[in-house]
Amino acid sequence: MLLVVFAPIILGLVVAFAYPYFMTPSNHKAASVLSSDKLYSIDIQTNNNGILELHIYRDNKKLIVLNTRASIYQKYAIGWKHQENIIVMYSSDIGTRAWSVIGIKVTKVKTKEHEKYAKELYNKKYS
Repeated sequence: MLLVVFAPIILGLVVAFAYPYFMTPSNHKAASVLSSDKLYSIDIQTNNNGILELHIYRDNKKLIVLNTRASIYQKYAIGWKHQENIIVMYSSDIGTRAWSVIGIKVTKVKTKEHEKYAKELYNKKYS
């Protein structure tokens, strides 16, 4: 009798805690990515709508939160362009995005080189 009463509660707790880890193709987990010059870091998080957000820090102070518009329910890769303070992202739902970080200013940029590098990151992650 107790098992019948508590089984739905136990099952609900298991699903609630495991859900973020087995339901997303990207296997999204909060992560931090450090720039090559070690001045900046990105904390990759998700908002309540399942959208990736990039929390950008310099010297442990938050500069900005970028809503990428990419879903955690799709595959994605995020990284820093080598020797540049440019964040690149490729997501299977929205394609390539890139942002330049200079001082405390973050601006959207995108070139063919950024697109190529973002796809390389993605292919390396999922190959």
